[in-house]
Amino acid sequence: MDYRPAEFVRDIDPDESWEDVIADAKSLTYEEMCEHGVLELADERKVLVRGGRDGIQLELQAAPDPDTMPRLVIWINDHRHRVRRLIFHVHPRPTGPSDGDLEVLKLLGQNESMLYEIHGPVEGTMIRPKQR
Repeated sequence: MDYRPAEFVRDIDPDESWEDVIADAKSLTYEEMCEHGVLELADERKVLVRGGRDGIQLELQAAPDPDTMPRLVIWINDHRHRVRRLIFHVHPRPTGPSDGDLEVLKLLGQNESMLYEIHGPVEGTMIRPKQR
């Protein structure tokens, strides 16, 4: 399996249309055969990242105290940034959401995210963490 740590690709300009951002992420995923996704960081900055063919790894940072959830972080230019939300990501082939995808949503306390897949539904698929 080819999982790689999230690698910063670029910032998302606030004036950029979501259609253009999604098209760019799909194009990069197709060309490079590795997952791409858009994350919202704690400072509300939105970034495009890439991982491996089978997944994007986010670093798990221990919770500051036992009553809080651990944090997911990425590194950009030698600085750690807390991930607030997985806006969407793109798989290089149709596989449906992985257990890792759903675990990320759970760790972020996120109810849903979009998944796009090369050769999958053009409009994408809404994914939600498993209910226990």
